[in-house]
Amino acid sequence: MTRRGRGRRAHEPLRRRGRGGVSRMWHIVEREAALEVQPLRLTPRWADADLLVVEAEGTFDAALAPLLCEPLIRLLRVGHRHFVVDVQQVTSFHPAGVHLLTAVRRTIRAGGGMLTLVAGPDARRAFSAVDVGRPAFLYPTVVEASRACKASSRD
Repeated sequence: MTRRGRGRRAHEPLRRRGRGGVSRMWHIVEREAALEVQPLRLTPRWADADLLVVEAEGTFDAALAPLLCEPLIRLLRVGHRHFVVDVQQVTSFHPAGVHLLTAVRRTIRAGGGMLTLVAGPDARRAFSAVDVGRPAFLYPTVVEASRACKASSRD
């Protein structure tokens, strides 16, 4: 049931009349923009012929995780084995997205490959919150994660 305001549509924010009305409106708009969910932005680059580094930025949840995970599985199927995913710029982690990424890591390992993550403090907290914060695949820098990927192929 919607309530009718005085000439105001239900989706419009309330406006205060008199002094400060414009600044109050601007504050509401700023707050709504801050709550807007940032999409997942991915920047892939080949570090060398055998190593793909993907930089992720934005929100990592169950709906957006396939944007990262599905191409990694396709690349595994055509013969690529080493992947580094840099999630330091990810602003929000949803547990379902974290579980999907760890499932992809297991699939890549079963296929003879290696997936490592470059994780800052926020990412480490997210991974430890869902009990997958093993130091075996979380690294502080891209260089260390790349070394770990390449070392796995020598084992």
